[in-house]
Amino acid sequence: EVKRLSQKSNMRILVTGSNGFIGKNLVARLNELQVYSIDFFCRENSPENLPKLIDCADFIVHLAGENRPDNTNDFISGNTELTIKLCSFIEKSSHKPLVIFTSSIQVESENLYGSTKLDSEKALEDLSNNTGNPVVIYRLPGVFGKWCKPNYNSVVATFCHNIANDLPIEMHNPLTSIRLVYIDDVIQSIMNSIDLVNPGFHWGKVSPEFLITLDDLNKQIEAFKNFRTNLVAEKVGTGITRALYLSLIHI
Repeated sequence: EVKRLSQKSNMRILVTGSNGFIGKNLVARLNELQVYSIDFFCRENSPENLPKLIDCADFIVHLAGENRPDNTNDFISGNTELTIKLCSFIEKSSHKPLVIFTSSIQVESENLYGSTKLDSEKALEDLSNNTGNPVVIYRLPGVFGKWCKPNYNSVVATFCHNIANDLPIEMHNPLTSIRLVYIDDVIQSIMNSIDLVNPGFHWGKVSPEFLITLDDLNKQIEAFKNFRTNLVAEKVGTGITRALYLSLIHI
C-alpha cells in the first residue's frame, strides 16, 4: 500500500551529507517548502550521533560519502562503513524510516569509489529485505548545477569554471560521451520519493537524463561565454542547453 507520509504534519527529515553539493540543494528546497523539520549530519559529526537522529526521523536522505578523499581508506570509512552503521542503527530503531540513498553509475566501473558505493547499496538492500524497511536507491550519473564545485563534483562545473576564467580545457578524447542529470531534476525526484512511500526496496530514476560529448559540452559553454561579449544571443531553449546556461551563470 502506498502511503503519503509527507501529508502528515511534523515530519522530520534527516539529511546526511547536508553540506555537500546535492545536500545544499535539497536543504534549500526543503526550507522553501516550510513543511518539514530538518536534522543534519555532516563530516564534523560522529556516527555515534546517528541513533538519536534516526529515532526522530520519518525520512532519511543519505547523501554523505567520500568522492575524492586524500586517503583512499576514507572511501571505505566514509562510504561503506558509514552506510553499514546507518543500517545497523535503523535495524535497532523502534520504527522504519524511508531511506533514500544516492549511489553512482561508478558501481559499474572497477575503482574503489564504485566498489564502496556498491557495497553500500548491498547493505541497504539487505536492510530492506530483512526488515521490510522502505529503501530507494538512485544510481546517479554525473550531476551538475548550482553550487557544484569545479575539479571535484562534475566535469560540467570544471568546464564552466575554466571557460569563464580563460583557463585551458583538458580532454583526452573529445568524442567521449558522458551521462548527466541536472540538480533540480535530482531534487524533484527525491521529493517525489518522499511524497509516495512504497514498502520494500526500489530503484529511483531521475528524468531527463542527458548524453553529450565532451567536445559538444565545451562548444556549448564557450558559446554562452561568447555572447556576453559579442552580444549575439545564444538560444537557451530547454533541456540540457538551458541547464548548462543556468550552471554557467552560477560560476
